[in-house]
Amino acid sequence: MLRRFGRVAGFLLKRAGPVYLHYGITHRCNLRCRMCGIRDEGGAELDLKQINEAFNIFRRMGILYVSIGGGEPMTRPDIMEAIRIIRKKGIKVRLLTNGLFLDEQTVKEFARQRIDEVSLSLDSLCPEKQDLLCDMPGVGVRIFESVHRLARILPRGKRKLVLNTVVSPVNITELPALCRFAHALGFYISFIPVENNGRPEFIFKPDSWSTVDRTYAELIELKAKSDSNILNSSLFLRKSPDYLKSGRCDWQCDAGNLYFSLSPKGDLSICHATSSLGNILNPGLEGYLRSAEFYSQREQRIKECAGCFRPCWAEVSFCFQDQNSLWEAVQGRLRHG
Repeated sequence: MLRRFGRVAGFLLKRAGPVYLHYGITHRCNLRCRMCGIRDEGGAELDLKQINEAFNIFRRMGILYVSIGGGEPMTRPDIMEAIRIIRKKGIKVRLLTNGLFLDEQTVKEFARQRIDEVSLSLDSLCPEKQDLLCDMPGVGVRIFESVHRLARILPRGKRKLVLNTVVSPVNITELPALCRFAHALGFYISFIPVENNGRPEFIFKPDSWSTVDRTYAELIELKAKSDSNILNSSLFLRKSPDYLKSGRCDWQCDAGNLYFSLSPKGDLSICHATSSLGNILNPGLEGYLRSAEFYSQREQRIKECAGCFRPCWAEVSFCFQDQNSLWEAVQGRLRHG
């Protein structure tokens, strides 16, 4: 932990080098969630040898933290070995999963392999509503079973367990209850504002805006408590209602500076919404990422981007742009380990 804080402190002083990577290890998924745009059943994926080579490069770049998502990463039979490879580089790993593969044996393997963090998607306390969001009957009950299994086998203090909740008109009134549910089981919770994917059920209409404001005001109060389990920064929570109501992205993006995105086949981009810079295993890419040409093109890509408000990007930026957000992150780490 001290090494990571030292790296972060060094970045604050020098403003150089990325610290975070999102790795979509596969686009395969066993669900077709209504709010998700990933529909690819397959495509090329890095094998374990290539993952090892790629993360040697990321270690040299200074990456400290990787979120492994998809698709559903647990569809890869070698996912545990991939995580072991990455952790051996001294990089902290968070696994993002829908929870449907988390049977007793798998969760016990998590414990044996000392996986740093597990984030499980849960959008509603109503199983039928979760079924609707995931577009599959019976999913809600199975996810609840996985949540309780994680809480039982990976007790609080041993690993960081997180519930990821996509905020939409379908569940806006449930957010405080979801927060308390997570807290009771020893989970953190992260609220992710839904992105407009064209589906009318995920667009906040003006008659719901007061509900959005009231809900987030309550979340901000819960965040202020000494035992808060909300991972989002106060700044992120304050900005979320405006994004949900207007779609405005009022924050400074640091894509390609603080963080990058890696596709299943190894294509590196400054974030999910921009085109590839090249494959991470291509000779010369590592040097290009340190060049003036790259930083010029990075600025142009950001200008051309429509913007987003994903916490995986925004929260990293807030830690380096806003002293209070950084202090909240440090306090949370010191308080909860």
